[in-house]
Amino acid sequence: MKTIYDLLILIAEETKLSEGKVRVFTFDIDTKNKWVSMYSHSETSTYLDGKWATEKKFEDDVFHMESIDTESKLQEVYWRIFNHGRSSSKG
Repeated sequence: MKTIYDLLILIAEETKLSEGKVRVFTFDIDTKNKWVSMYSHSETSTYLDGKWATEKKFEDDVFHMESIDTESKLQEVYWRIFNHGRSSSKG
């Protein structure tokens, strides 16, 4: 059984794996109301006026405000993040 600790470690890992990639995953975590959201963005960099500018373009909600208030819901959110993110393909 995955715990809230495991979920937070997975989110941190997914965030780290997204660094420097075109598609970036971001998360909202609300532990008071017990929900998690996962978003996908495209990140582009352009060189303007002698410096690099990075722009995030919102793409889609992978899922929005999914409840983690029970053990089974937490498991479901954990595995949705794992399967949709980069962790599942790292080897």
